[in-house]
Amino acid sequence: MNSFTWAHACDNASGSLEEEHGDSEFISLRNIQYDNGTSGYDQRLNDSLAAVWQIPAPALHLRALSQLTTGWTLTTMFTTSTTSAM
Repeated sequence: MNSFTWAHACDNASGSLEEEHGDSEFISLRNIQYDNGTSGYDQRLNDSLAAVWQIPAPALHLRALSQLTTGWTLTTMFTTSTTSAM
């Protein structure tokens, strides 16, 4: 199973949230989109890959050994993404 996301985050406020002493941005009421741009939290590419494999049960004649060796699955998950801006 694979999940891929291609996105772009835009805003006009994330930079002011990262200031040491609070909001240092000014607001232009004549042009609200003045500070619009790429968000500080933008992650363009995200990908997740998962695989599940049910291990085949061996043909065993001993009931106890058969119960121990049946019903096992192997799973793995791999996730990668572009680095978020700092």
